[in-house]
Amino acid sequence: MRSSKLVLLMTAGLLLASCGQKGLENVMERKMEQDTAGNADVDVNADGSMEIKTDEATATIGGGEMPADWPEDVKAYAGAQVTYSASVNAQTGEPGMAVVLMSTDDVATVAAYYNKELATAGWSMDESMEASGTSILSGTKDDRVVSLMITGAEGQTAITIAISKEE
Repeated sequence: MRSSKLVLLMTAGLLLASCGQKGLENVMERKMEQDTAGNADVDVNADGSMEIKTDEATATIGGGEMPADWPEDVKAYAGAQVTYSASVNAQTGEPGMAVVLMSTDDVATVAAYYNKELATAGWSMDESMEASGTSILSGTKDDRVVSLMITGAEGQTAITIAISKEE
């Protein structure tokens, strides 16, 4: 539910761009604080990227970088561009983060890479499903879960990776 609100707020932010950068930031911050009953800080950068920080999460949209606390045992796909990154509970260092990467390699190549690399890094790759040009993978390591959705269209492959604590 919180992530859908975040997406709605980001979309609204793009529509409110005519308010000016500072006005946009203020409108989004007030709305997020109202919806979450917590603090929010929104920064729209000159390159069009946006950083959103709340008491519970930090998200960077269009920033082109992996989260600073991204674990070393889940590598970004070589040559892929980061289009979205978020880190939840970054203050505690607990896993709870996601990225979306874009690559020109096909779905099968990317899925094979992650199956091999994650297993080599000590992940137990428990689930794998393929259908209609999409590959879904998941695995566990210690008290963490990694989930990947790899989907292709029109020569581009989107790689969504989420890492969380096992429940």
